[in-house]
Amino acid sequence: MINSSFVFTAVVVVVAAVAVSVVSGQSYDETDAITAVRYAGASYCKAGLIEDWSCPPCKLLPSTVSTVVYSSASDTQAFVGWDSANAKLWVVFRGTNPLSIQDWIDDLTFEQTNPYTSCSACGVHEGFYDSWLDLRSGVFAAVQSFVSANSNATVHVTILPTCDRRWYIPCGA
Repeated sequence: MINSSFVFTAVVVVVAAVAVSVVSGQSYDETDAITAVRYAGASYCKAGLIEDWSCPPCKLLPSTVSTVVYSSASDTQAFVGWDSANAKLWVVFRGTNPLSIQDWIDDLTFEQTNPYTSCSACGVHEGFYDSWLDLRSGVFAAVQSFVSANSNATVHVTILPTCDRRWYIPCGA
């Protein structure tokens, strides 16, 4: 039986990938989309397993040097990973950890905020935005470090909204 959360997430990923492709002028690439979902699955691993690239989803991906950024205040985690084989820098945000009460509280803070003065029509889920603020400086520092050492890098950003071990994509350990 197919998990309805998986179907919803898969549809969201495909629609987002197609939208980004249209806006950026690039064509949709299913292999890239699957890779992005696998990186997102790795974001649910414990920090140490991501850093030494030994969690189950990591084993499905090219060897990646990673820096994990974590905020205990919001129980939010992201990692910035360098895939040297493909010259890609991945900025990956963990979505809702179903076992984290703080994550559920952040999810319930669903009012939109408009934090960008240069774009009054740009709204962001307030809980996600607050979590982003907790990680922003660490993510920026890691991205700058990798980009300065790898000027040929292309940057890719992904998130998997929640993790369910019944999905065909293995989630973190």
